[in-house]
Amino acid sequence: MNLALEHYSKLGKVIDTSRNSSYDYVVEIDGVAWHVEVKGTQNEPNAILLTPNEVQHAHEYPNVALFVVGRIRVIKSDTGDYETEGG
Repeated sequence: MNLALEHYSKLGKVIDTSRNSSYDYVVEIDGVAWHVEVKGTQNEPNAILLTPNEVQHAHEYPNVALFVVGRIRVIKSDTGDYETEGG
């Protein structure tokens, strides 16, 4: 999510909608609202799974983007929390 936020913040105004929508961000670029779905994987991003709601939304809304991050490393910290790096 952070990599997508960093990328799209350079292009326009970003609103996080991940808690209440089937997409993660709304990004306004040149007056056009884009709905962005963010996906990540620890492997090469050869195939990405989408939910039925994500697919339906992509069919219904004209400006949809999929931001994919591959080769993410998940590391367990000394405190037992998980952190990610790479991508």
